[in-house]
Amino acid sequence: MSPSSGSRRALRLAPAVWLTFGLVQCAQSWVYALAVGRAWNLTDALVTGMPWWLSWLALTPLIAWLAARHPFSGGRAWRSLAVHVLASVVVACVQLVVVGAVFWLTTGRTGGVATSMANEIQRFFGSYFLESVLTYAAAAGVFIAVDFARAARDETVARATLEAEAAALEASVTKARLEALSMELNPHFLFNTLGAIASLVSQDRPAEARAVIERLSGLLRRTLGCGNGQLSSVATELDMLDDYLYIQRIRFSDRLRVTMEVDEAARDCAIPTMLLQPLVENAIRHGVEHREGVGDVRVQVGRIAGSLRVAIADSGFGFALDAAGLPAREGVGISNTRARLAHLFGDDAALVLRNAPEGGAEAIVVLPAFDAPIIGSYA
Repeated sequence: MSPSSGSRRALRLAPAVWLTFGLVQCAQSWVYALAVGRAWNLTDALVTGMPWWLSWLALTPLIAWLAARHPFSGGRAWRSLAVHVLASVVVACVQLVVVGAVFWLTTGRTGGVATSMANEIQRFFGSYFLESVLTYAAAAGVFIAVDFARAARDETVARATLEAEAAALEASVTKARLEALSMELNPHFLFNTLGAIASLVSQDRPAEARAVIERLSGLLRRTLGCGNGQLSSVATELDMLDDYLYIQRIRFSDRLRVTMEVDEAARDCAIPTMLLQPLVENAIRHGVEHREGVGDVRVQVGRIAGSLRVAIADSGFGFALDAAGLPAREGVGISNTRARLAHLFGDDAALVLRNAPEGGAEAIVVLPAFDAPIIGSYA
């Protein structure tokens, strides 16, 4: 695993950091020389102090790689700690051997107290081993902290993105409800329903009039219901559809014939809120409203392996097709349904419009099958 972008920026700053430490040490040696009255020159200070910091500069890319390769996240804290403890010992040994040898070759042979290079390196181990281990820990800690901050930032951005997507999906549900009022529950539909209620009352059929009022009230309540989430269950959507169809049967009397084929295994499956009603409304509008005689609408919902399949067909004239054999145009409701499926399920869901072999139009929705949550979405 290579260092992250944040670690790469820290690597670019490493020369300035280590060289600054070296210059600070040179300044410190000058102040000490003044205090004790000892002779001092810059060349000797650089030759004596800089190899220590230059060695850490050379080792920094290795430390950055180890920090990226063995982070303390993802449930690997103890394993990473063991790796870094071992690495700190190895790196400290390498660093002390190199710096001790350099010191012997440049200064120790003539001005030091060691008797040989091996003795010089031994003295470095005795004096600076713990300091080298702690220096490794500090350097690795910087890279780990940088990566942790980047991961926290990325998580915050990802959470904000998910929240924005959730808000967009919730807005699409609200849009679907408003479209249901403007399309399915249009004034013509409401006027006809109210006229049917008035007719039932005038015919002294109060129980049936009350039933229509209750169905209309339930339909409006469900259509405008708040907090229903992005997903519902097939059973809940079928209950809403039942209210809608009850009223439509009052409107069309014997002209509307609906066939429902629902797989029991599909009733608890999750389905986008307000998916069924707009599709059935399209089927009624094109298969019954604009033709004489009885119009058929067939609703099929089935669970096949890991997929939920919804098919809604009518006995109308079918879609006008373009040169590619596809429906020449899609209404706002169909386009919104297609967009919602893409938002919720991506490529795992599809909406297909076609002319059925036996005549009429058919809309088929296929999406992943899973139990409907009480609150939540497909994620």
